[in-house]
Amino acid sequence: MPIRLLFHLRLQEDNLPLTWIAHETGLSVPTLRRLKNERSASIKFDMLEKLCEALHCEPGELFEFVPNPATRHEWSKKRARQKQLLRDKLNAPVVRNLDLMLTDDDEE
Repeated sequence: MPIRLLFHLRLQEDNLPLTWIAHETGLSVPTLRRLKNERSASIKFDMLEKLCEALHCEPGELFEFVPNPATRHEWSKKRARQKQLLRDKLNAPVVRNLDLMLTDDDEE
């Protein structure tokens, strides 16, 4: 499965029992157990919202993307290209010139 739910790690890290999470979220213990054991095929947004509120976290802290080993190399190359494009945009002359213009205005 390319996307893993890290709910079990969060429970271990914070030392939280499923019964407490169930009380805070209104979700059933069996549902939470399926999430903890990574036996759930999907998660609804309202469930995710309740978990994030109870655990005081962002949705990205509960998930991990694990690329398929067969396509991992292609995925890594694509991700590297995306990072380079972002670096190029951030280092674009327009941005640097804008910074210089702002500095010059401050001195006047």
